[in-house]
Amino acid sequence: MRRVLSEALAILLLAALAATPAAGQVMGVIRKIDPPERGFFNFTNKTDKPVEKFWLDFDGKRKSYGKVGPGETDDIETFVTHAWLLADEGGKVLGIYVAERGVGRIVIEATPH
Repeated sequence: MRRVLSEALAILLLAALAATPAAGQVMGVIRKIDPPERGFFNFTNKTDKPVEKFWLDFDGKRKSYGKVGPGETDDIETFVTHAWLLADEGGKVLGIYVAERGVGRIVIEATPH
């Protein structure tokens, strides 16, 4: 299955999240669609450490949905256009993914040291 976000778009999203807006400036808006359409993610953690899953609410705030343990797989039912962020134990962002129709398969690979 194709990647949910291209790497270039994921890098832009990460840069936007890391930026600090000027007072009163809006960085971006997460929108929902009406009526909502179901989407799914299948997260596979191929690292040796847990990875935490966060749903990004419509204000861009993280809401934890638990962790995917080392070598484990977890399925999440969500809605199309909902954004999900994966982070390591130290809070480092590993990726941001936006749900589309169907199942998005996300594999978290160990990074070389």
